[in-house]
Amino acid sequence: RTTNRDGYREYRSDPRVCVNCPTRHLCTHSKDCVKTVQRHIWKDYEDLADDVRYTPKYQRLYKRRKETIERV
Repeated sequence: RTTNRDGYREYRSDPRVCVNCPTRHLCTHSKDCVKTVQRHIWKDYEDLADDVRYTPKYQRLYKRRKETIERV
């Protein structure tokens, strides 16, 4: 539908599709049969970073961040 000032894109379902859905009560309780979902515009990049972080290569690298360097 639109993007607000906080960077969230708003998606709304089509009420013509949802009005006859047998599982509508699991998605929304709105009287106008519309489900609204907000997703931040950077969420795709955040998901990509999370996927990379859990690969074996980056898990080893992430563990090294905890190591401390002794200074003399």
